[in-house]
Amino acid sequence: MYLESIKRTILSIINIFENSSISAFDLYNKNNIIFLSVLVIFALILVVFIYFQGTQGKHLATKSSNNSILQYMKLFDKDSSFVLKTILTDNPDKDFATGLMNQYGVTTKIDEMNNIDSAIAFVIDIISFPEICSYYGYDLGNKILNLMTNELNALFDEECLIGRFTDTKFLILCTNCKVDRESIEEYIIKFTQFITSTYNINDITIKLEKRIGYAVYPFDTEEPNELFNLSCVALTHCQKNNSNDITRFNLDMKINMNYNRQIANKLSDALENEIIEVFFQKGVNSETNETFLIEELSRWTDKDLGYIPPDVFFKIASDTNQLDRLDRYMVSKTMSAYSILKQNNSNKNLKVTINITPGSLLSVDFFNFFIDQTKANKLSESDIYIEISETTFIHNLESCIHNINKYKEKGYLIAIDDFGTKYSSLSILESVNFDLIKIDAHFVQNIEKFNNQEIIKMIRRITTVGKKEVVGEGVETKLQSDTLKELGCYIQQGYYHHRPERYSH
Repeated sequence: MYLESIKRTILSIINIFENSSISAFDLYNKNNIIFLSVLVIFALILVVFIYFQGTQGKHLATKSSNNSILQYMKLFDKDSSFVLKTILTDNPDKDFATGLMNQYGVTTKIDEMNNIDSAIAFVIDIISFPEICSYYGYDLGNKILNLMTNELNALFDEECLIGRFTDTKFLILCTNCKVDRESIEEYIIKFTQFITSTYNINDITIKLEKRIGYAVYPFDTEEPNELFNLSCVALTHCQKNNSNDITRFNLDMKINMNYNRQIANKLSDALENEIIEVFFQKGVNSETNETFLIEELSRWTDKDLGYIPPDVFFKIASDTNQLDRLDRYMVSKTMSAYSILKQNNSNKNLKVTINITPGSLLSVDFFNFFIDQTKANKLSESDIYIEISETTFIHNLESCIHNINKYKEKGYLIAIDDFGTKYSSLSILESVNFDLIKIDAHFVQNIEKFNNQEIIKMIRRITTVGKKEVVGEGVETKLQSDTLKELGCYIQQGYYHHRPERYSH
């Protein structure tokens, strides 16, 4: 509504300008400077408003005719992963690229709906669409959108509302329709082919992955106006599970969403009040029983929610733009605690591993922060392993290697965590200047399997040739510890040797 009000105000001002006799030369006259200033101010208000809706932009093309103004705006975020097109015309409820209703049109239409006995809403998200547009161009992207629009129009009758909500999201809302199990199954069948559609344009074949969430009134909610939000919740669940299934909303999803929101709100307070604690777990030499290193671990117990696992609150921190703050908090706390431990002569040779997330690794500001914290706590760079998860390297291997080398040049050590799972590749070991590999606990806890033993032996051979260290993680039994030693892995970490301890100050 605010955007629409601003749009109409700007159009009114422009219409006044068009109908006036002010020439370009006259704009330099003192009496007309105020008029031009007002126009510029309103234009800036529009740009700032859209910017604070979560987008960043840098291109604006304006085209005018006798009776209307078309402003076609492309606003790109920092990852070029979202494009917002706003049309200021006599049809502000229409999407420029597809002719479907846009977000404003859809929400207005939903608000006007009444006498609804039943309804079903589907939200579709196109995976990697911005990347395809960036690679092939937005002209090809718009052609794909039009082919998709034709598909959807062919699948659903005119009584169903079809809209393009954002650059990658479409909404289908069917009201006063059959919503029994058989009818819903018919909808699912319609979407099955749509999900796997390929698009041939200019001799280029594009296959788009799509995710779909849906909700049904009156079974999933008592309020038809909630259908879109609930469908989005189902879509988010589908995306998190990377599932091609067409996912229906259920109450557990909403409970989980509310729980995550609680954690997100409490996380900010926990960081502000320094409630999250630093724990250390020892990695020991299983032959001498000497401590080789300690790993920093984060622990958070909330007074209302109880213990919250690190993987949960780190994921929520990432989803709610708090990850950089959380990473900095943990680095600061860890280095402070570690500096106190180093004051004891028995810990003189003790090293520490500090986990950092992919975003932090690639951040110049974080790099400078890390160095400043090291100096402030009077620590030696050669005593600190920067622990990087193997999944970091899916982001951009070249950028990761570049930033790792920057840390290495300063004297820090590099540890690759969880090696052997997910995105592992021997090329990573060849490309990355690492000092230590941590074998994932999955292999250790299933060490009786021949294949796992062969993998551990292979990693041990690689580290021996390169004169690197290797740590076996997740050691929980004497059998696992003894088998690792037989395979040449003497430095071990896990509950069998040491349970994490609190070292916060």
